[in-house]
Amino acid sequence: MIRKAVKDDLAALRRLWSELLPEGGALAEVYASLAAPERALVLERDGRAEGAIQYSLEPLRIPGAGELTTAYIYGAAARDEGGLRELVKASLSAARDAGAAAATVRPHGNAEFAFYRSLGFAEMFSIEYSTERRAAIAPSDEKVAELPPEHAPECEEIFTQVARWRSHQARSRAMWRAAAEAEYARGGALLAVLREGEIIGYALCREDGGAAVIDELFCEDEPEFNALRLAVMDRFGTDTATLCAPACPHGARRFGMIRALDPKAVVEAGLKRRPGDFEIEVEDAELPELSGRVSVRDGIVAVGGRTGAAGITTGDLAALTLGGGPAPFMNPIV
Repeated sequence: MIRKAVKDDLAALRRLWSELLPEGGALAEVYASLAAPERALVLERDGRAEGAIQYSLEPLRIPGAGELTTAYIYGAAARDEGGLRELVKASLSAARDAGAAAATVRPHGNAEFAFYRSLGFAEMFSIEYSTERRAAIAPSDEKVAELPPEHAPECEEIFTQVARWRSHQARSRAMWRAAAEAEYARGGALLAVLREGEIIGYALCREDGGAAVIDELFCEDEPEFNALRLAVMDRFGTDTATLCAPACPHGARRFGMIRALDPKAVVEAGLKRRPGDFEIEVEDAELPELSGRVSVRDGIVAVGGRTGAAGITTGDLAALTLGGGPAPFMNPIV
C-alpha cells in the first residue's frame, strides 16, 4: 500500500534513507525536514514502512519556452525494485493531480538512468565540468566568508534579481535552502563574497574523493569570481577544483531526466522555442491515460486517442519539444 506520509513515519523514514541511499546517513535529516503529506509518499507492507519518495512542485524555466510547473522527484528509496517502481509511479500520479505538467529526476549511475528510462523518463539536463587551477587564477582582494545554510535565501535573492535569465535554474526558496543544507550534511560549504555586509557572490561547494567540487557559483565580476574559486580551494586544501555549469547536451555529462505529465502543456511550451506543425503518437506504459496522438496545426495543440501507430515515450516527447539550446540546470538536493 502506498499512502501519504504522516509525522509518525519520520523515524522509520530516516532509517530507510540512511540504510538504502548513497550518502543517506548525511542526507536523512535533510529529507526528514522536507517530509510533508503534500510531498511525501510511503510504501507500507505489513504495517512497516518499506520505502519512501518525495516530490516538490517547481517552476521549470526552459530557455525560450517560459515556465512549466514541474515535479522534482527526490529521496526515492525502497527495499526492492518493484517497490521503488510503485513509489515513482504513485508520485507521478500525485504530481499530475497537483497540476504538474512534467517531472524531473536526477539519477546516479547507469543502473538508475536505465531504471528511470523504463519509467518513461528521457535524458535532457546536462552539466559541463571544467577544471579550475589555482595557478591560472588571478589573486583577488575580495573577502570571502563561510555562511550557514540559513543564508541561502539571500544568495537566491541575488540570483533572482540578476541571473534568472542566464541560468534558467529550477528551484524554490525552500528547495534551494535544502540544497545548501544537503551540501553541509556532506561536509560541504556555502561561501560568499561580502561587501559592507551584503552578499554579492556565492559558491556552493563540497569535497568528493579528496577533490573540491563547486556545484554552483554566481557573481557578476571577475574579482569576486576569482576570490570564490580560490576560497573553495583553501576550504578543502587543494590546488584544483571542479566547476559544474549548465551545458548543451553535446559533450556534457549526464545529469538529469524529464518526462511529460501533461503532453499538451509540454508541447505548447515547446512551440514557443520551436514553432511548427506536426503529429506524433505518444505511448506511456506507466500512465496509460497519457497515451494518444498529439498534433499541432497552426500553433494549436490537440490531443486524441491512440491510433495504433508506434509511439514515443512521454519522456522523449518532453526532450524533443523542450530540448536544444542551453539545457536547464536543476539545483539538486541529492
